[in-house]
Amino acid sequence: MVTTCNQKNWDVTTDVNELNSFPLVKLGSRHQPIAHGTVVELFNNQLNERRLDVVKSVGMLSKDRMKYVYVCDIVDDDDAEKHDDFVFTVGFVNYNNRQKAFTGLYGERVFVCSNEMYRGEDVEFRRKHTTGLVETVLLEKINYIITRFYDFKQTRLDEIERLKNCQFTDRMLGDTILAMTRQGVVGNTNILNVVREFDHPRHEEFRERNAWNFQQAFTEMLKNVEDPTRRIAATNKMKDIIANVTGINR
Repeated sequence: MVTTCNQKNWDVTTDVNELNSFPLVKLGSRHQPIAHGTVVELFNNQLNERRLDVVKSVGMLSKDRMKYVYVCDIVDDDDAEKHDDFVFTVGFVNYNNRQKAFTGLYGERVFVCSNEMYRGEDVEFRRKHTTGLVETVLLEKINYIITRFYDFKQTRLDEIERLKNCQFTDRMLGDTILAMTRQGVVGNTNILNVVREFDHPRHEEFRERNAWNFQQAFTEMLKNVEDPTRRIAATNKMKDIIANVTGINR
């Protein structure tokens, strides 16, 4: 997660000791929060065991310390020749406020603008009041996320190629804006900002009017969204909207 996203309101840290130093607040008798640092350690250990090469990791902590977003840039030598303009990312959101379930993240980060595109997936896990069981069950879910990442990466590689080859017509633009409005993805002002960014991109690399570059216009606008969990939710919805409008998955 780039530090330009909400750096005024969320703290950027991956320090496990710092993350584990915060007191855990139980919101009910059956609520079992888990320290963000513990999740980072478990997650990194599994990445190492899978021999995934992490070139960069970023963590963002909400001011109330209840939510933590952690993402890693992953480099795979097998894909080095397939793409040189972006890197795949994998991570999680740990919610200790009972707002949502532990959530796995899969996506990509575009180098030229540091824009991210994420597909999030809630991972529910229920546990009994047994010592050590929280970590055991959480480890299973982390393994599930990383396993799903392999599938996501290959599917997304194919999808990105189709996005780059898909001319994004004004008709598609209109259908996308209509879907964004109906689904409440972003407000009216930000919708106008997306269109302006697509029509007049600040990066020369995104001047061709294809579906991939519309995605970049959308994620460029999202840099102004303060809450990174809202950013993730918006990109998740936008991914589906673009796919439906362009028909790239048919």
